[in-house]
Order: sequence, then C-alpha cells, then structure tokens
Amino acid sequence: MKRKKRPLASWDECEIAVAEIRYRLEEDPSLDEETVRNQVYEDSDVFELEWESVTEHLTEILNEKNPSGYWYASVVGFGWRKLNGRAFIKAKDGVEFLRKLLPNTDCTWYLYRDGRGFKLNNFHHDAPTGEWYFFHPATKKQMETEDFR
Repeated sequence: MKRKKRPLASWDECEIAVAEIRYRLEEDPSLDEETVRNQVYEDSDVFELEWESVTEHLTEILNEKNPSGYWYASVVGFGWRKLNGRAFIKAKDGVEFLRKLLPNTDCTWYLYRDGRGFKLNNFHHDAPTGEWYFFHPATKKQMETEDFR
C-alpha cells in the first residue's frame, strides 16, 4: 500500500476549525461542543492568524527553493472547463504568490514537493474535484525572455 505524502503547507478551513474546536474542548472539557463550534466559526481571528502563519511558512519554502522569486507555473484541469495553461510569475512572498497563481475565490489547497519544484492541489467551487498546479524556479533564459506577471 502506497503511503500518502504529507503536504508541506495547506489551507483547509474545515481542518483549521476542527483543530481549533478540539483544542478548546481539551483546554476546557466542561464546554459544550456545539457552543465551541459556533464560537470558532464566529471568531475571524482563528482564520486570520492561521492565514498569516501558513503564508509566512509558504514564503520560507519558496525563498529556500528560489530566492529570485521568478517561477514557471502550469495548471492542469483548471476550473469547470478543465483548462490547461501556463504562466511566469514573480512574487516576493507567499501571499503575492498565491494571489497570482490561484483563482480569486475561496480555495482549499495542499502543497507538495515535486522534483525541482512543487505541486499544489487546489479545490474551489468551479473545481470541486481539484486542479493541479506545478511550478519550479524559472531558468535564466526564461527570466531574460518571458513576461512575468
């Protein structure tokens, strides 16, 4: 049986909420689970703090692999039309990278190592079964000749 790889980073609001609910219930077992669940979903700080943490971690991962910030990216099965495409991206941090790479909608994603670069499995309302992004550091020739967005 093949073992599933653990992602290097991920954004999954359901997993975040479940972990926070478990944490709060362990800290105070007298609390009611439904009350805690409602508190967590009403507490935007839970998600904001996790977003800051995951994007800082992503920045570290990207900078470790490619300090120049120039990336070649491709996507397979994008959106409801299942399109394929490619782009050249310049990003200084994880937030900018995600904004340039992913569609502007609520997404759930998982990042993995992939040879010279990474792959990211992304899910959203137009791709409920997922779409795959592959990206690696741009070559010197690409940096000189391509239009990075």
